[in-house]
Amino acid sequence: MQRQVTNALAPTHDAQEHNPAAHSSPSLTWLSDAPLNTEVRITRLGHSRQEVLHLRSLGLSEKQALTVLRGRNTEPRIIASGANRVALGVDLARTIKVEVA
Repeated sequence: MQRQVTNALAPTHDAQEHNPAAHSSPSLTWLSDAPLNTEVRITRLGHSRQEVLHLRSLGLSEKQALTVLRGRNTEPRIIASGANRVALGVDLARTIKVEVA
């Protein structure tokens, strides 16, 4: 009878199956870092209750699709959602988590 030796550290599964980067899942980023002219979807709105209320008063909400039209580095972000346009300072844009499809 032969004894089978296995390496306990060797993966016993397909590495691609459990590698999140291997799947074409959407990537999460801050709105301040989102690419220009690419549709994104809001996944988290604001860090504090006050920020959330302020962003909602501007017409933004979670799961909303929008596009960053202008804004790089420290410039304000001009975003579009449908026919609406909103300008957000970079600090406020850093409180909005978005999903890039």
